[in-house]
Amino acid sequence: MGSRRIDIHLQTVKYKTPGDRLRSPGVLEIQRIFTVTQLCALSREQMRQVWGGIVGERFHAWLHGEQVQEPETHRSSIGHSHVLPPEFRTLNGAYQIIRKLTCKLGVRLRQMGYWAKGLSLAVQYLGAGDWSDKSKMIETQDTPTLLKTAAKLWAHVPAGKPLWVGVTLFPIVPMDHHTPSLFENPKQEKLSLVMDQINQKFGPDAAYFGGDPDDREKAQTRISFTRIPDQREF
Repeated sequence: MGSRRIDIHLQTVKYKTPGDRLRSPGVLEIQRIFTVTQLCALSREQMRQVWGGIVGERFHAWLHGEQVQEPETHRSSIGHSHVLPPEFRTLNGAYQIIRKLTCKLGVRLRQMGYWAKGLSLAVQYLGAGDWSDKSKMIETQDTPTLLKTAAKLWAHVPAGKPLWVGVTLFPIVPMDHHTPSLFENPKQEKLSLVMDQINQKFGPDAAYFGGDPDDREKAQTRISFTRIPDQREF
């Protein structure tokens, strides 16, 4: 029995292309490309034109089994936000949530192996209005420094009934871009790491920073629309 080549019509296929952009078969149909065979027959330059740039060249290389080294990317910021339950819609209640979110960001920062150079707070008020402020820091990944910076910013928060709060660390840098400072406190960094180890072994919030005895029930981890939380965050 002779061999038979089977081709696949692209109308039956939806796929995600390099560059993290969803391309529907209709885009290829405009170029009169209807089958996988036709797609694979495109030259590198034709693929570049179809995808509108370097992504097309990479896709051509992948289709033909070539090894492609994608450019290294780095995160520029990380953040957590929280819609306040009714009982926390006061400045004091909102600040407790801010502290909890800041602690969670410190843990996440260390898990990623990044350092933060700045911190920003944001508040949306019930009805109308919002507020935000930011501050630079020495490059740090220890929670006490993050909490101290958040406290300084919160001292200037306007009066009102807060509905939503957010904390963002920016910019953040990976270990190979980290510049140690003479003002770093090694004891604080070690304390944060030890607490991470305790919480990883005995469960979340087995150890936490003083001043927040009720924090365990505040700002619980929720599924984000932009990222999947690490199991250790629950």
